[in-house]
Amino acid sequence: MHWAVGKAFFGIMPGEVFQKQGMRILIVQAENDEGDLAEMRDGVLAGCDDLTDEEKARAGRNILIATVTDKSAEAFAAVVEALILERGPFDLVMVDPAFAYLGGDSNSQKDVSHFMRELFNPLAQKHGVGVILAHHTNKPLRGKEKDSWAAGDFAYLGAGSAEWINPARAALALRSIGSDTVFEFRGAKRGKRLRWMDDDGNPTNMQHIAHDGRLGVICWRKATAEEIADVVTKGKGGRRKQYDDFECVHAVLHRPGESQIFYLDLIAGKLDCGKTTVRRMLQNCVKAGWIAEQGDAHFRRYGVTERGAGLKESHPSVLDWVS
Repeated sequence: MHWAVGKAFFGIMPGEVFQKQGMRILIVQAENDEGDLAEMRDGVLAGCDDLTDEEKARAGRNILIATVTDKSAEAFAAVVEALILERGPFDLVMVDPAFAYLGGDSNSQKDVSHFMRELFNPLAQKHGVGVILAHHTNKPLRGKEKDSWAAGDFAYLGAGSAEWINPARAALALRSIGSDTVFEFRGAKRGKRLRWMDDDGNPTNMQHIAHDGRLGVICWRKATAEEIADVVTKGKGGRRKQYDDFECVHAVLHRPGESQIFYLDLIAGKLDCGKTTVRRMLQNCVKAGWIAEQGDAHFRRYGVTERGAGLKESHPSVLDWVS
């Protein structure tokens, strides 16, 4: 909806030409009936609070949805090309899901390479369109495997052969982090090109997004700091919320007298959260009288108060601050 009227979607801005005229988008899908599609359309429109009524109407005119359930491989590519020629021109073609149209084994490099390199890349080049393939991810990782992924690994979250991603110019990954409503949204391949910034103004290729919980709204929105902190809390042993802030006390006990910048890096790394969240936690501890701060707004050092030290046993840490 946003791209169709030339506006950014979670910080992904269309090119300058499309900002002025919007994008013509073809969505080819296999899994939703007319009722589902209408419900999703109305649910997204209800959540686009930043779009005017005129923009919403223009988005509807710029988006065409085609349901194709009986074609795959070469036959499917031919259907897509016919839609481009007969109903276009289009700037972007979205295929949902890729599994439905492969016509082969998703684990087979040969089958996937044929679909990606011999069917869709030439189609995109021939007609000057961008192509987004929606693809299922593997089952969420558990235990030690969950924490062992490096940044480049996230490009290969898709199920099956690595050939799903190898020919692609870029990849966006939507990943479960153990919540029913908050998810991780990553620029998994060439994510730096997005020029995303975190709350502290630092470059990032990841953000958290959440389901909009309003009645009748079916869309994504930016997750709040509180929602993100709550997910992190549940992911670190299920400790109670009032113990979260006290992790800062354990961090300061472990390395007393360090600067705020030091603790922001240390605690954010341990809790896998943003530095804005850690800054708020530190301030909560100061207000509670557990931590004392010295210095001005430009350079602060922290130490644990007698009260904070006295609560150490009743507020045990679920993390290993020694490592």
